[in-house]
Amino acid sequence: LGIERAALRGWLRKRRLPFRDDPSNASLAFDRNRVRHLIVPALAKALNPAAARHLVEAAARLREDAALLDALARERFETAATRRGGHLVLGAEALAVLPHPLAARVARMALEAAGCDRRRISSRHIEALVGLATAARGSSIDLPGRLVSRRRGRLLEFRPCDSPATS
Repeated sequence: LGIERAALRGWLRKRRLPFRDDPSNASLAFDRNRVRHLIVPALAKALNPAAARHLVEAAARLREDAALLDALARERFETAATRRGGHLVLGAEALAVLPHPLAARVARMALEAAGCDRRRISSRHIEALVGLATAARGSSIDLPGRLVSRRRGRLLEFRPCDSPATS
């Protein structure tokens, strides 16, 4: 929220405004609560009392960086990707020449556009697709959702596994 809990509660008390505590915030069954109750206090004690604020500020900067990289990747993807016969194709060289942070984002976009379930896409799939961009022609990788990507000439084609490939 950009404001620490103690400061917010102090502001509310000063104005005699009611507030409620969500009882689920006390449960260590949730990752966010374990971080809040165990990790952040340890960081504050061992490193810096303002550790939580510094983490929030760093996260905001990382979000800004990620948004810029995502926008640049979207531009590259839209330039390099097309559909042929209903199947996604992506220029291999367009992917291969990108710096890795952009290439990985473009690869993820391609996997999603090809029909891979975004919940099943792992970093292994992304790295394999980036590697396929510089692999020998005819190389292929299996992808989630019974899809395959194959290097055909200067293109990466995405097809169902059981679909006959065309030259």
